[in-house]
Amino acid sequence: MRRLHFPRAIQQMLQQAANTNWVEVLKVIATIVTGLVTVLGMLSSMGISSGGNTTAAQPTTSKVKPTTKPAPKPAPKPAPKPAPAPVIPDPAPAPAPAPVIPAPAPAPVIPDPDPAPAPAPAPAPAPKPAPKPVVDGPYMFDSLDRDSSGVLRGTVTVNGKAYPHSLRKRGYYHRETWDAVLSRKYKTFKTTLAVREEVSTYQQRVMLKAYADGREVGTWNATYPDEIPVEINVEGVNRLRLELYSFNLDNKAVSWSGGALLAPELYK
Repeated sequence: MRRLHFPRAIQQMLQQAANTNWVEVLKVIATIVTGLVTVLGMLSSMGISSGGNTTAAQPTTSKVKPTTKPAPKPAPKPAPKPAPAPVIPDPAPAPAPAPVIPAPAPAPVIPDPDPAPAPAPAPAPAPKPAPKPVVDGPYMFDSLDRDSSGVLRGTVTVNGKAYPHSLRKRGYYHRETWDAVLSRKYKTFKTTLAVREEVSTYQQRVMLKAYADGREVGTWNATYPDEIPVEINVEGVNRLRLELYSFNLDNKAVSWSGGALLAPELYK
């Protein structure tokens, strides 16, 4: 039997493995074993047999074809399982249609056999006529007491307009007084307080005070070209006194005769 000598490379590998740790030794041994297996396979293919005497192998002309193992067929991959079909829930059943209830027939209209006639509209009340002035003589002149200090009557002009049947103050007196006897026959006394146009340049103020049976019922003031309306309730009054005063613009008493009562009237 021939001695098999390891190549130097293997010996060097063993020497290096002895100097390393066991993990490296195991790797080297695995490499050596693999090499031995390869060498034994080659010897068996060349006809070398082991025994007492060995005979040289006869050379053969035929070339030994290396046996190649067929490549293992790859294991077939399992076919992918088909994805499960999605579960589609059953659609909710459509609600049953509501029953159609026919509308009730309208009640027949029965006309009234004898409809009552519509009442005639009430006639609109006739407007009340405006009260007319009730005067004794020309306006209230005849109602004046004969003892009145100033009874100057006639037409008075104010702001270019003439007012007949008016009373005006006499000159040279600070106060003019008129007393009217009403005898409780009237309800309202009306007039207008003003300054006469012909004396407007005197720059004066006139003041009227009224007394009903001795009780003061009002005070009015005017300067030119004012026209101040005056209305006095004289219902149940027996005597009405009117006092007319004159002042300058400094509020000092003067005797100028500028004040006037335009068209005084009594109403029942």
